[in-house]
Amino acid sequence: KTERRFRSLIEQTTDAVFCYEYNPSIPINLPLEDQVKRLYDGVLVDCNLICARAYGADRIEDVIGRKLTDLFGTIPKSLDKLFRDMIEGGYSIVDGVGIEKLPNGEERYFLNNGHSVIENHKLVRVWGTFRDITDRKKNEKKFKESEKKLKESEEKFRNITEQSLMGICIAQDNQFKYINKAYADIFGYTDEEMMKWGIQDAIKAIYPDDREFAIEQLTKKQKGEKDAVTHYQYRGVKKSGEIIWVDQFSKTIIFEGKPADFIMLIDITQRKNVEKKLHDERDLIYALLDNHPDFIYFKDNRARFQHISKRFCDFFGRRMEDIIGKTDLELFPEEIAMQTHSEDLNIIRTGIPIINKEENSGDTWVLTTKMPWFDKEGNIKGLFGISRDITDLKEAERNIKESEVKFRGIMNSIPDQVCILDRSLDILYINSVTEEIYGPSALGSKCYQIYHGLDEPCSDCQVRRTFEDSEVHNKECIRRMGEESRYCWCVSNVFERDEEERPISVVEVSRDITDRKKIEQELKVSEEKYRLLFDNSPIGIGLSTIEGKVLDSNDAMVELTGFSVEDLNKVGAPSIYVDPKERSRILKVLHEEGKLHDYEIKLRRIDNSEFFGSISFDLIELGGKKIIQTSLTDITKSKTAESELIKLNNLKSELLRRTSHELKTPLVSIKG
Repeated sequence: KTERRFRSLIEQTTDAVFCYEYNPSIPINLPLEDQVKRLYDGVLVDCNLICARAYGADRIEDVIGRKLTDLFGTIPKSLDKLFRDMIEGGYSIVDGVGIEKLPNGEERYFLNNGHSVIENHKLVRVWGTFRDITDRKKNEKKFKESEKKLKESEEKFRNITEQSLMGICIAQDNQFKYINKAYADIFGYTDEEMMKWGIQDAIKAIYPDDREFAIEQLTKKQKGEKDAVTHYQYRGVKKSGEIIWVDQFSKTIIFEGKPADFIMLIDITQRKNVEKKLHDERDLIYALLDNHPDFIYFKDNRARFQHISKRFCDFFGRRMEDIIGKTDLELFPEEIAMQTHSEDLNIIRTGIPIINKEENSGDTWVLTTKMPWFDKEGNIKGLFGISRDITDLKEAERNIKESEVKFRGIMNSIPDQVCILDRSLDILYINSVTEEIYGPSALGSKCYQIYHGLDEPCSDCQVRRTFEDSEVHNKECIRRMGEESRYCWCVSNVFERDEEERPISVVEVSRDITDRKKIEQELKVSEEKYRLLFDNSPIGIGLSTIEGKVLDSNDAMVELTGFSVEDLNKVGAPSIYVDPKERSRILKVLHEEGKLHDYEIKLRRIDNSEFFGSISFDLIELGGKKIIQTSLTDITKSKTAESELIKLNNLKSELLRRTSHELKTPLVSIKG
């Protein structure tokens, strides 16, 4: 029964089963190499059909009883190793690999398992199996070669990705599986930090306004939808909070046996900034062309219009599409177009520009500048020009010239010295009076050198003060005028201001007051004499306004009336008159005659005592105002003497009358 089971097993197994016997048996105490040699003498005593076929036979009977050396056409060297491994392995071998080289040169690989039967310290037989593993070996070889190539590829991939400026990552199951340094650098993190990220962390690195689109494309891609966008740009948020622009390309790959997203990123922030700058510059150019008040145009190397401003179209009353691609010869009158077209071609040929050329057509004036237009290699590709309507400017220039003529006429008609100075005290302008005194060389010189013969500015220079505070200042000074020095009254004021209202030039008007100074000196002497007379006169003298305000009085007047100036102003000038109506009568005469002399009037002193005065009034002008000058003499004594004389005269007359009467009475009596 056991034999049947054994036979059934070896017949049904897919491995080749064999049994070799050794007669004589092999002592196991022989040297290793002797045992290996004698193992080749084994005779096959049992096998299955698979084994027989492996030896090239169709039946088992054809191989039973044959020696091992007979069954192998060529003994493979790998058997030596198998026999050694079996002996050293305790006369047993597990999964030992042997190689057999066939007559056609093909190598076959066999997986061997064997067990030796030892009796009385001698090897008598070997039971074993072998299996043809050539295909597996070939596959293993291919696998190893593929694995080697894969490792080489992986090494190349890592070398490339680690040195790449492009950010590269592999994402799988909402986790990063690989990130190169460039990818982490783009967002300002380390690759170790980002490898710990989940999907939510990755989303936070996308600018909020761009997240919805990015999540939508990720979702579509994971679902395998065909309309998923795999290449797009979005804004990212760096660790520092800085906003950046990235260009992303993604595709699905198989990574470690499962689908994964292979993502490549490029930081395009600088490019975006450049694009924005270019876009802004383009918008600026178009805004300039659409809104600039000048005529702006670009022409190609054949002087044909390529770009023009809106103002150009509006001025000439033409549509832009009617001008682009045409030359001046096709658009404007021949007498004008021939000249401008010739100028254009000359600029394109020579590169010599035309700058600030004034041109007129009828009543219109323009200021034109044309420059060569270069390409990036430095070659002339055409020209561009700017023409400004300066009709109003030319009119303003004409008006300015007329104003300048008027200004010079006015300045030269002023009898005073007039000059205009800058902050350095350089003389910018002089009128004819100043030029006549100091000569034309005064223009451009320092004022303190010309007027005062000094090397430094005057310490009390009022022109500097005007520059400092923008106020009007004046002073009296002595100037050199020819061979003599004369007095001048100088007034300075701001002439021109800058945009910030700071003075940039000052006008100074100087009047020769030497004669006035002489008169003032004479007047001062006269005033001193008058004051001496006024203060020491025995006659009371006073000054008052027509309204009655007392301005001054001498000591004699105070002594006569007892009133000081302050006293009279307190009680009022009319209080000095015994008859208050007298002042009105006096003022009436003064208005009519301008004076009233030796007018006798009764006045009242401060102590209410009365006295007679002889008073004279003169209406004079002092400081531009009408002033009453009063002269008063006390005539009380003369008036008393006069009264006594009158009384004596009256008494004399009465005495004479009475004497005459008495004399006449006796005579009548006698006559009678």
